[in-house]
Order: sequence, then C-alpha cells, then structure tokens
Amino acid sequence: MTALLGPPPPEFLRRSTETSRYWNEHGQWHGPVPLPPGRKFESLTGTLAGEDEGMFLNFIQCVLCWIPEERVTTLQAYFHPWLRGKGS
Repeated sequence: MTALLGPPPPEFLRRSTETSRYWNEHGQWHGPVPLPPGRKFESLTGTLAGEDEGMFLNFIQCVLCWIPEERVTTLQAYFHPWLRGKGS
C-alpha cells in the first residue's frame, strides 16, 4: 500500500499504538524490512486498455485506502462496474 499510496496519514497512525513499531510520528517507515520503491496505480493495469483500464483503476482506488471509512463497502465493491463487466 505504501508504494502506491505513500505514507499513511497522521489520522491512520493515531489509531493504534502498534503503528509506532513501523512508522514514526511523521509517517516515515522504520520497520524491519525496506519498503518497495513508489509506484503508480497505472503500473497495476498490465494488458488492460481503454475503458477497462479506467474502470480497473477506479476500482483499485476505491478499495485501497489507508482510512477504512474512505473505502467502499464490500457490497459496493461487489457491484462495481469493473467487476460486473459493465461500462462506467
């Protein structure tokens, strides 16, 4: 997630005392293994193109969020156009 989203926001870090094992108060990683280099969501699309690529990227951005309340629900994800094979 960090490679795609960047460091977690302070709100995420404040939710658990365990985050201090991996992140400092500024959202910088200090965990036991190095983080992979940053990537863009577009690097996940593989051979997708056009509308399929756009819908896939939208789906991934809806489900991959640091703050759980910002994510779509499982039902919303299930009915996302990309999973249902429908245009946006």
